[in-house]
Amino acid sequence: MRLVQLGDADMVVSMGSTGATMATAVMALGLLEGLERPCIGGNFLGVAPNTTVVDLGSNVDCRPSLLLNFAALGVAFSRRRLGIENPRVALLSVGEESSKGNRQVQESHTLFRESHLNFVGNVEGMDFFTGKADVIVCDGFIGNILIKFAEGLGSALVPYLHHRLSAVLPGEQVQQIGEALWTTMNLPRTMGGPLFGVNGLVMIGHGSSTATGVAGAINTGLLCHRLELVEGFRQELAELHRAVVRET
Repeated sequence: MRLVQLGDADMVVSMGSTGATMATAVMALGLLEGLERPCIGGNFLGVAPNTTVVDLGSNVDCRPSLLLNFAALGVAFSRRRLGIENPRVALLSVGEESSKGNRQVQESHTLFRESHLNFVGNVEGMDFFTGKADVIVCDGFIGNILIKFAEGLGSALVPYLHHRLSAVLPGEQVQQIGEALWTTMNLPRTMGGPLFGVNGLVMIGHGSSTATGVAGAINTGLLCHRLELVEGFRQELAELHRAVVRET
């Protein structure tokens, strides 16, 4: 972190404790202007590669204003990393209607609707795969459950497929299908992802990553550096706060 702070390194890649990495990044690099906390975000499902989700686990209790900031960071990631010009933003809820969801979601819905973001309303869990939104926003409590569920489902389905397909397909082909499925459900273990909202590029990888996963996190970091992702975060937050000032 110190080398990034001094400008002697372009990024940090960590496979250690996510909480410790985040805390160290905030202390050493600081938060982007106007931000209270960083968050974890990105595209975590291979079957939905253009869907960005924030927060994936760093903040389990979030006020609506915090979720709005995270949405802006997700928009910046979607633009810079995925090339989506005007990302559609949605809140994850238990129904599409604005009246659905808990108090946090309902209050956030009003705030998002009044913002400059391209807000398309609420989406449900199945909409990760329908393309209704490019950036899906939830608190870290829900986000962490999502990512862990995807990991667990991938690990459970691989032996199931081996059992079902081994009688009708060659073993090598079954192995390839299983590996492809596991990778699809476990992108964070193979790619890593940037920490959103700190004043420098910090890549976070999965603690159980193999050498391939570490290399993937480094390569993802190099791409994020070339795309000037941190500057994108900074610009999107500035635009969000300018819009709030204009409205008041």
